[in-house]
Amino acid sequence: MFYNMAMVTTDKSLPLLPLDIQFFHKIKKDDFLYIDKTGLIAQLINSKLTYFFLSRPRRFGKSLLISTMKEIFSGNKALFKNLQVYNEIQWESYPVIHFDFSLIAVDETTPVKKALADEVNKIANDFHLPITKGNHKAKFRYLIENLAKKEKKPVVILIDEYDKFIIDYIADDPQREKNRSQLKEFFSVLKGSGDYIRFVFITGISRFSRVSIFSDLNNLIDLTFDPRYASITGYTHKELTDYFTVFIERFAEKECCSFADMVDLIGKWYDGYSWDGHTRVYNPYSIIKLFADFRFGCHWYATGTPTVLIKAIRERKVKIQELDHIKEKRSKLENMEVTHLELIPLLFQTGYLTIIEKLNKNLVVEEYLLDYPNRDVRYSFLNHLLEDFSPGNPRLIDNITAAVQENRIDDMLENMKGIFAAVPYDHFDPTREASYHSLIHVIFYLLLDNIGAEIHTNRGRIDEVIETDKYIYIFEFKMNSAQKALEQIHEQKYDEMYRCRGKEIVLVGVSFSEAERNIGDWIIERD
Repeated sequence: MFYNMAMVTTDKSLPLLPLDIQFFHKIKKDDFLYIDKTGLIAQLINSKLTYFFLSRPRRFGKSLLISTMKEIFSGNKALFKNLQVYNEIQWESYPVIHFDFSLIAVDETTPVKKALADEVNKIANDFHLPITKGNHKAKFRYLIENLAKKEKKPVVILIDEYDKFIIDYIADDPQREKNRSQLKEFFSVLKGSGDYIRFVFITGISRFSRVSIFSDLNNLIDLTFDPRYASITGYTHKELTDYFTVFIERFAEKECCSFADMVDLIGKWYDGYSWDGHTRVYNPYSIIKLFADFRFGCHWYATGTPTVLIKAIRERKVKIQELDHIKEKRSKLENMEVTHLELIPLLFQTGYLTIIEKLNKNLVVEEYLLDYPNRDVRYSFLNHLLEDFSPGNPRLIDNITAAVQENRIDDMLENMKGIFAAVPYDHFDPTREASYHSLIHVIFYLLLDNIGAEIHTNRGRIDEVIETDKYIYIFEFKMNSAQKALEQIHEQKYDEMYRCRGKEIVLVGVSFSEAERNIGDWIIERD
């Protein structure tokens, strides 16, 4: 995708930020900030292996990675002075075939096979090769062979966003299958052209089975879960503090907080992505956008609304409170059947869930614990889901938050009743208190950062606590009895641990009504 302009900070004392610049040569030419990932690219090159694949969500640096590889394999050594790769590889130039599928137009009038055939013709023309006859598959094979023979060197093939023609038609089963079939034909060329190929690197969001790069290319090396390359895109904590020190200092000064507190807050918003359960990285787009604007926000989420995912959650009657701490086998996460898309792998591959922990070290069966990576994703995604349930009042969460901050608990609970009323009946069991609790906690999470579910005291378990700058709200929920809920707060002395904070404490007993499938009545007791 081409961009009209680069958004950068206006402060001339700060390094230029390459927001929406995905071309390595432009970053170096115009002296934009570059986080050095070339050491990991050198490892791939020095392995002498050929076929590689990497899956990462959108806006995660895949295109810049491909662009960097293109300059390295083109032999542009001068661009890499002072970067890790400079002295770590044997520099040599190769003919590079580069496909960026995000730039290739496919629609009802231009099928995949025609769009790819036209793109191959364009690349052939760029290398002054004759335009060959045949379909997209034949043209691709001839391009690889003729270019290698002409240059007397094996070719390098870089393919960015290979799955775009599948992702774009994720909700259109017939068209998606047609596109997959034509892609399969195109990629099948890679297996039989090994004698003419030095290096292949393919990126995408998802790994779809029955696309020949996975089903036929049996020597393909998938780097997605490889711990050695877990940080090949995204920024590690060390990279954040090393490369963005001056930005963090300036932001902390602007917000009157310490450097450490600012780093901690940035981590809560944008850190947490992991593909091995150990190495964690920040979303690169969010970090660049954060320092370009010096403003926290749901930067990554805002670049693409997951309409199809929301629809799938509703159609499959997935309980939104259960999209939290999910156990899943790696075999399920790394492959998806195009004709039968499973929700959890799709949420993982698209970046809405990430690996929190590796649960099983069994060499045969690997299992992971999945959760939302950070506040940017969790807050935005859950808020979007709740708003989807209540389309008539899209500001319910905003209204609830304002009511909490202004100590209007009656208004808060009335608005919460609106959310429960809109949630489909089969999304929770109205006879079980735990079903209400889990949805309540989803709502509470969206209110403030400093809430806790089931906070432990020395006498029992508090259901929910919200703390603002002026108030501490202690909630207890019971089936069919607000009075019993309030009595439990007193009996267990849940408020004791908060008395020393000098804030007004508000005790709230709330009942759930099985008959109404909603919040029933409540009792509020103030200091």
